[in-house]
Amino acid sequence: MKVRLLDILYGTVIFGVAAFLYWYAVDTGISARRVASDPMWYPKVILVLLGLCSAILVVRGLFIRINTSASGRLEWRPMAVTLLVSGGALLLYERFGFLLVSLLVIPLLSWLLGFRRPIVLALITAGFTVVVWVGFRFGLGIRLPAGTLFALGG
Repeated sequence: MKVRLLDILYGTVIFGVAAFLYWYAVDTGISARRVASDPMWYPKVILVLLGLCSAILVVRGLFIRINTSASGRLEWRPMAVTLLVSGGALLLYERFGFLLVSLLVIPLLSWLLGFRRPIVLALITAGFTVVVWVGFRFGLGIRLPAGTLFALGG
């Protein structure tokens, strides 16, 4: 398969999945004033962004020619690493919470995928985690899950 065909295929599949999940998550009983208390609001925003990115990928595959010597083969190693680390993060998330899992998963995944600048990686990891925490805590007034390990203390 050529790179262009892979872009069209992946973009179409991702768009279909995002559209299905968005349609499944729609709840017409929630008013606009209760957006912050709707647990499906943030996932719906992510699904819309995912759908937009997949549409861009399809358009790119259809209309933009890429002059590259790449064979267009699927790279299994990065996909497998991402899948395994993400799956592990999902398993650890309930037990250890957002902050600890993010502080572990972001640098681990970045390192395994070849990013080798430890100071930049530490700054990006800490910065991203703090920005997400501040956004949820003060922007939306929602506390991120601390995990059952930390909930046992009180």
